[in-house]
Amino acid sequence: MAVYKKQLKVSPYADALDQIVNIGNLDYLRNISFEFAGTLTATGGTTDGTLQEDGLLRTVLNILTFTANGSDPFGLTDATGEYFRRAIMSGSPGVLVSTMPTGAASTSQRFHVVVDFDQLQTAARFAGRIPARRLSSLDLRIQGGAVGTDMVTGGDRVESMTGTLTIVALYDDSPRGYKGGGRRITKKRVALSAANDDYEVAIPSGLLVSDILLKVVDDSARNNALLTNLEVRIGDRDVRFKSTFLDTQSDNVERFGLELSSGAPPYTGLALIHFDEDGDMSPSKLLNTVGLKVEGGKLIFKNIGPTGTAYVDVYVYAVDPAGVGR
Repeated sequence: MAVYKKQLKVSPYADALDQIVNIGNLDYLRNISFEFAGTLTATGGTTDGTLQEDGLLRTVLNILTFTANGSDPFGLTDATGEYFRRAIMSGSPGVLVSTMPTGAASTSQRFHVVVDFDQLQTAARFAGRIPARRLSSLDLRIQGGAVGTDMVTGGDRVESMTGTLTIVALYDDSPRGYKGGGRRITKKRVALSAANDDYEVAIPSGLLVSDILLKVVDDSARNNALLTNLEVRIGDRDVRFKSTFLDTQSDNVERFGLELSSGAPPYTGLALIHFDEDGDMSPSKLLNTVGLKVEGGKLIFKNIGPTGTAYVDVYVYAVDPAGVGR
């Protein structure tokens, strides 16, 4: 019985990167980690640009798609969601260094992002682990952004970035604790409008949902003031969660031991709805959408007064009892 890491790929950064990485079908996959180390260089011009919020994460890992058996995209997410989800649930942010050059100069850029298939903050740590050895193929597609559109805004200098992305898989060679199923991650973006203050997002059926991460953005910056009431239902009457956005952020501080920033929750515009209250991944306690079709799960929220282009990214983390690769 061993837990081991395997380096999958080392590749140079390039704008608009689009590549497929073969994860392989070894043992039980626990997580995939991404380590990026690079340099942002500004040349020419006279006026500095500014870094966009979360720009480094979006530029290098804008879309991550995990596919089993060539036809089942069981994981759809991005570096921003995964970095902050783990920062909230682990109580500590990962490595993230990103500063804008002053003048025609260079600065270091670095991050560490982990996509977990094991469940964090629970006694049932095996929950969601991917039985890669039972699959015919397991692939990851990485789609990146561009420095000039996703990372830097303003100024008249020309910015470019070089760097290296290292991808590492963590495996367990034992089925210890494994009871079937597999992690599913879905992401949906909901555009917000001042003309509409009520929104309803369908939650996929057939799943045991442990967490829903909300990232709220207004005018290119994460925002705490846009969303008010949050509610999660099964059908029209069975309410499983009802709170405010700010109260949910405060609950994250208490539950996961987050360090406050000037007395407030540390991550602006981010809140995690957590269903695994007792940490045992019991189907009776999670948001259970198994067998539901018409009367499925719903996330309902209200927004107030966006000032620019505004949206909510909704990330759903769940275990699929039927497994992946179907």
